[in-house]
Amino acid sequence: MQDVEERTLVIFDSLTTLIMSYGNEKVMSLLQVLLKAKAMIVGLVHPECHTAEFVSELMYISDCSVISKKRLNSNSNWIQIRWKKPSGKVTVQVESYKLDDLAGLVSSNVIGKEEQNDENEILPFSTFRLALSEKEELDRKQVVLPFTKKSIESQKTSSQIFYEPDAGDDFDEEDPDEDLTF
Repeated sequence: MQDVEERTLVIFDSLTTLIMSYGNEKVMSLLQVLLKAKAMIVGLVHPECHTAEFVSELMYISDCSVISKKRLNSNSNWIQIRWKKPSGKVTVQVESYKLDDLAGLVSSNVIGKEEQNDENEILPFSTFRLALSEKEELDRKQVVLPFTKKSIESQKTSSQIFYEPDAGDDFDEEDPDEDLTF
């Protein structure tokens, strides 16, 4: 990897073949080393051959991914282009296109485009659910946290301390600061 210079382009004809031969961990390690060396990587992956978690890990470390889907019994297809900006924003654009056997690309048009934060898009693999449902999200917003401006304002009007002296109270009649000179 010492020979890899910045802006070196590495093309993998099929990452799927590498993954099948060497395993997920070794291929991910290789990709991480290449990324640390600032190499640009282009690779073809067949997502139907891998687990959804592994495909999402690949998409997480990639700056750009293109997913192509062919509609059955139609010459109209669509692609989803997802690219990540250095700021962490992710832009997803969906385009449809038609192919003709003789002419090649006949037409293409943008179906939709949206931006989102990367942190909301892909959650790490876990044995428990990390996302919140709509009801949980509403409940979370209604919780009043202590020591916030909202909670302090509500305490000013709703709570008071009442003290009633008791016969068993121990009061000193002497001044504890009597030896101090002010």
